[in-house]
Amino acid sequence: IKRNGGRLKHPHPQVLTISPQSTALLHVDDSGVILAVVKKNAAVLKRLDKWLQPAVKQRALTDVPTLIIDDEADQASVETRTINPLIRGIIEKLPKSTYIGYTATPFANILIDPAGGDLYPKDFILNLPEPKGYFGTEKIFGRDAVEGDEANGKDLDGSNMVRIIPNEDVDDVRPLGKTATASFIPSIPPTLENALDWFVLSTAARRARGDAGHSTMLIHTSVKTDIHRQFKGPLNAYVERLSKRWAAGDASTKDRLRALWESETGKVHSSEFDLKSIDFDAVSAKVEDVLSVCRIIIDNFRSDDRLDYSTDGQIAIAVGGNTLSRGLTLEGLTVSYFVRAAGAYDTLLQMARWFGFRPGYEDLPRIWMTEELRQWFRHLATVEREIRLDIERYESENLTPTEFGVRIRTHPTLRITAKMGAAIPAYASYGGRRVQTRYFRTQDSEWLLHNKDAADGLVSRVRTKGIQGDILDSGSVLFRDVDADDVLTFLGDYHVHKDSPDLDAELIAKYVVKQRRKNRLDKWNLAILAAEPGKEKGFVRLGGFDFGRIVRSQLKDDGLERADIKTLMSKDHRAVDFIPKTVARKLSEGALMDARDKDATVQRKGLLLLYPIDPVSEPLEQNKDSRKPLNAAEDVIGVALVFPGAADDTSPVAQTYVSVDLTDAEIESDQEELDELVGAGSN
Repeated sequence: IKRNGGRLKHPHPQVLTISPQSTALLHVDDSGVILAVVKKNAAVLKRLDKWLQPAVKQRALTDVPTLIIDDEADQASVETRTINPLIRGIIEKLPKSTYIGYTATPFANILIDPAGGDLYPKDFILNLPEPKGYFGTEKIFGRDAVEGDEANGKDLDGSNMVRIIPNEDVDDVRPLGKTATASFIPSIPPTLENALDWFVLSTAARRARGDAGHSTMLIHTSVKTDIHRQFKGPLNAYVERLSKRWAAGDASTKDRLRALWESETGKVHSSEFDLKSIDFDAVSAKVEDVLSVCRIIIDNFRSDDRLDYSTDGQIAIAVGGNTLSRGLTLEGLTVSYFVRAAGAYDTLLQMARWFGFRPGYEDLPRIWMTEELRQWFRHLATVEREIRLDIERYESENLTPTEFGVRIRTHPTLRITAKMGAAIPAYASYGGRRVQTRYFRTQDSEWLLHNKDAADGLVSRVRTKGIQGDILDSGSVLFRDVDADDVLTFLGDYHVHKDSPDLDAELIAKYVVKQRRKNRLDKWNLAILAAEPGKEKGFVRLGGFDFGRIVRSQLKDDGLERADIKTLMSKDHRAVDFIPKTVARKLSEGALMDARDKDATVQRKGLLLLYPIDPVSEPLEQNKDSRKPLNAAEDVIGVALVFPGAADDTSPVAQTYVSVDLTDAEIESDQEELDELVGAGSN
């Protein structure tokens, strides 16, 4: 198919509509198969619908098998007044059709009301595996531990390619509040200087390796086109000044770039990606060539000078907003400087243009962003991992999406999607789940002592009722058949960190009440996960027993006032009350879940686990690069719960959902993009 003067040419075309802006091409091959490539544009879809109408009247489509593939199915296809009804109308005209939605951000799709006759994926949801060499969310940002991840095991911390922009630098590249936009003039703060310098060095390194492909840097600080335009002067001045100083052999400039090169290559080693290392002398030989052709491009709907990759080996620093954050692939994207926030999971992921393939320069990409944004993307990597695990489990149990709802972890500030549909995630089930504490206020003595007293009170009540503890092979102690009321009393008393919504005592209590009506969760097993004899770090006295403390070190500072141990439980703890530790460690997470559902002794019982944690908790030797001692003011008591049942449990409970406040000037909404367009007179 070739474009010529705004028209499409094909050996045997039947054209529905032809224009440079919106096109639908219909092709009939020798076998009678019809292929239509249709833009999701209202005018084009209406013409396709009209073209089908005569065949509908003649009932010629009754037995015609049709496959409809909807790309980017989470956008115009969901909750729109025009596109959604047109797609549904076309599907209705094709009685023997299969509709497949395809998207990397499926949040809106899996929250469509299944009972509304809409495009909810009622038959199947499938994971597409991440291809080899692909840079995805988890690979870059890491993720939090989820079901099956081992306690104190290898941290999932990503690739060390993210650099943090402090708040004072953000103020230099983005106006503080909406009223400041008109008079705002950006400057080049230290982190942007580093990003620009690294772009020059990384591009020079690619050239030294023989890679003459496109190389692009993205600067995305705001949706406002006026701010984009104001960047051109300072950026041009910086590149010109760097070029002149380099050409003049300025020693301080060369020393600065050498130090940056050595620092960055020391953090991300080329050997991690099976690439040959390259020294600074080889890189410096290409710096002048890179600077001589590097261009500053302002790419937005108002600009004339747009990114153009039709000529080989383009080197460009691109400043823009939504034209660079939705749909456009930035060829050879190597460096990103990104401070624009968004209010929803799907919007944030769509703006992240740095995901993709970087063949031959996998060690060179870098992303500069705020600590808050880094945390958000890490959260999204965790969300994606949990969604994939849910889908895999449902596939293995031969369930369909009409029999379960895919769980999406919520966030205290981000919405899941702007298109929440009728199926707002207002309900959750604890069936088959295990939840655990990971955040602690380690310097709050009163908080820690209160939790220790709560645990002491629980064990005392259990012993007072004559329940004898069994010492397990691991050194832990197990109390069987504890009353649910005692468990709920403890959970109501125990202080949970505010960042742990899964452990909401009120939410759990509501779920337990519903389950008890079905004769489930009336009894619980209580396990105190003490250290093995000889490995304890001192002792904690609970209910008259001394329990050996275990070690749970914390992650190094994440910029927040809390201690994050990431993972409290080990996989085998799910079955500590009915399977020996040596056996449980050999079983998969799914096998342990299934075993609990089938074992008559525990299939109707909950499991509550208490973890007496050493307040010092030095990290294991292999984790000292990413972890540090807990250094708590008092003994720390961790808590975990394991629920029987399956994820498609019929006793869901109401769940609190908190959405972002879009009036905050630092979180720009899609409405601002619309305001920009309207202000420019665009339709």
